[in-house]
Amino acid sequence: MKVIDTVTELFEALGWRTGAARYLRLVALIAATTGACVAAALAVAEATSISVVLLQALIWVAWLFWLGVVFPRNRRRDMASPGAYPYRRAFFREILLGISVAFSQFLRPAAAGLLEGGISLPPASALLIGVSLLAGGAAMIAVGVSALGVSRTLFVHEYVLGRREVVRAGIYRFVRHPLFIGGALVSLGLAICTGAAVAIEAGLVNALACPLYARLEDRRCIAILGDEYLDYSADVGGVVPRRRSAIRPAAQLRHAAGSTEPIAGRAQVSKR
Repeated sequence: MKVIDTVTELFEALGWRTGAARYLRLVALIAATTGACVAAALAVAEATSISVVLLQALIWVAWLFWLGVVFPRNRRRDMASPGAYPYRRAFFREILLGISVAFSQFLRPAAAGLLEGGISLPPASALLIGVSLLAGGAAMIAVGVSALGVSRTLFVHEYVLGRREVVRAGIYRFVRHPLFIGGALVSLGLAICTGAAVAIEAGLVNALACPLYARLEDRRCIAILGDEYLDYSADVGGVVPRRRSAIRPAAQLRHAAGSTEPIAGRAQVSKR
């Protein structure tokens, strides 16, 4: 199965032996780090005058700066002087914390809501909306991971030469960033289910982060995958699915992603 194969790739990049015990160890490590991030931010909000909603927004700003600037810079340095396991070095230096912070951002609104009001179900109509968003987001994440593979989800292929390719299978035929969108939907759905205003407001902050994430992630993917990702961006919407006819020239896409470098021989992507 593809998921099993990509887990094996992940373990190879980490320099670990494959096996159920190692997999559980990795899951426990990510879960523990995520839980610590959730608790730490809530503790900061409790000890200071900073609201959970404002803190949520500030953490996204810092995390997006890491994703768009710090992480690409560090990756270039790692690939310029690779050791035996460049991915393992990057994973324990920053990737583990980076993905855990993102996970904690999606879980914190519901945690804040539960701390504020306990377990009190909202009206039936709101509960239906919350459960629908939760189910839809979870489904997007599940099919996204199935199509992308665990190793790509955790950035492994960016450190393995010869295995970089654009994934167009499954849900990636319709939208470029289903994992982040799914996380935002799950977060907002859980927040609505708590019935707490602070949870819903923080969940909306997560939803508003989607376009910013898409822009920075597109720029990062263009730097790694080049024109193949530009063509993919022309065909497939980032946050909202779009018709194939809505294709922009590759040069415009590169400019929108934050670079104005000319693309020799590819001034325009033909419609198909």
